[in-house]
Amino acid sequence: MPRELEEEEELSGGHPLPKGTTVLLRAPATSEAGRPVASGAAGRVLEAWAPGAGGEVRVETLAGDVVLVPRGAVELQRGGQTAPLAASAAAYWARLSGQVQLVTLVGSQAWNLAVKGSDEDRRGFYLAPFEALADLQPPPGQLEDPVHDGLYWELERLLVLLLRADPNALEALFGPVVEATPFGERVRAEREAFLTRPPALPSGATPWRSSSGSSPASGGTGPWRGRRPCGGRSRA
Repeated sequence: MPRELEEEEELSGGHPLPKGTTVLLRAPATSEAGRPVASGAAGRVLEAWAPGAGGEVRVETLAGDVVLVPRGAVELQRGGQTAPLAASAAAYWARLSGQVQLVTLVGSQAWNLAVKGSDEDRRGFYLAPFEALADLQPPPGQLEDPVHDGLYWELERLLVLLLRADPNALEALFGPVVEATPFGERVRAEREAFLTRPPALPSGATPWRSSSGSSPASGGTGPWRGRRPCGGRSRA
C-alpha cells in the first residue's frame, strides 16, 4: 500500500464505516475472484468496520466485484448514495429475485389481445428481507427481471400505489397468476379492497346504491348523503 494511504489509514482510525456506506476506492485493487478493480470505483461497505477492530474493509463495487482493502484505501462518497449503485437493476435482481411473492401476466397476453410478436409482460411484488430493510441503503422500490420483461414492486411501494388507485399496480393483482407464494396469494385475495369503484356489473344492475336504497348521485339519505362516486363531478 502506498505510503500516503498508510498515513491516511492512521488518520482515519476514528471514523467507523457502517454497513451500506457508499465509498470510492482510492487505489487499484484485486477482487476476491481475481479481477482487477480500478482506482475510483464506487461501491458500498458489505460489513461494518470499526476503529480498533483491525482487518480490512470489505466493499462491493457497482460491477459486483468484492474487494478487501485497508481503511485508508477508501473514502466516503459525498452527497449520499451513489446514483449508479441505486440504479444497478441487474445486481439487485440477482440478489433479491428469490424474494418475489407474486408473478402475474399483464398487458395484451393477459387479456387475449396479443398479436404475433407481442411481449409477455409480468408484474408482481417482492418482500425485502430484514437485512435489506436494516441497511443504510434502502432496498429498491422495484426489481426488474431482464429475461421475462418483469417488474416487481417492493411490498410497501406496491401498497402505496394501490392506495393511489394506480392502474398498473391494480392490474398486477387482477392478472392471471404465473406463480405465487402463500403470502402472495393472501395479498391478491384482498385486491378488491383497493378498488375505488365497484367492479363492472352486468347489464341492468344498479351500481352505486346503498343498502338503504339511496343513490350517491341523487344525494339521497343514508350513508351516501352528500357524496358522489369517486372521480365524479358535480353538475351545475
